[in-house]
Amino acid sequence: TLPFVSVIIAARNESHNLPLLLEALKKLNYPSDKFEILFGDDQSEDDTGQLIKAFCAIQSNAFYNLIEPSETQVAKANVLMQLVQRSKGEFLYFLDADMNPNPKILHSFIELFSSEVAGVTGVTLPEGKGIFAHWQKIDWGGTLKLIAATERLGYTSTAMGNNMVVRKLDYIAVGGYQSLPKSTVEDFILYKAIREVGRKFSIQFSKSLLAKTA
Repeated sequence: TLPFVSVIIAARNESHNLPLLLEALKKLNYPSDKFEILFGDDQSEDDTGQLIKAFCAIQSNAFYNLIEPSETQVAKANVLMQLVQRSKGEFLYFLDADMNPNPKILHSFIELFSSEVAGVTGVTLPEGKGIFAHWQKIDWGGTLKLIAATERLGYTSTAMGNNMVVRKLDYIAVGGYQSLPKSTVEDFILYKAIREVGRKFSIQFSKSLLAKTA
């Protein structure tokens, strides 16, 4: 039986990126009754809220959340913290608002989890064309391969929170973002907390876990 997944998306002034993301979310081939999409609108000043609300009106498993500031966390970590508190999933898929995940990505992530694995980071590559985008892809690809190799050798590295799945029980076990230090590098502090309690993180470099970014 497939587990229930919560797709967690923080957004602030992302109206220029959202159309691509929303189209990609429609194409996810995971059963619709087995995942939810939670959007967190971080006080956007453009059309982000309107675009998300329109999407949620036609997507029964998608939900809009207006995020208020808190004293517990800052920036994106505050958004993610509040969304996870409202989530129902056994697994949390953290996805940035400028991403274009491939349709099979949820299946591919879930297949990599074993009892020892707390989190899996996928591949993120820029989608643009031209020489600059080409060199960006080479740079990002090399960095991701280095991070993956470092993790396989047993050393602490980092995780990429723009395309990452974490088992919710492991998130809860480290206290969630509400118990972690205030930080704008929310993916690293969550990864570090999970690794410090002896749980494993899988850093993957695989086309099946590819999400392109604008």
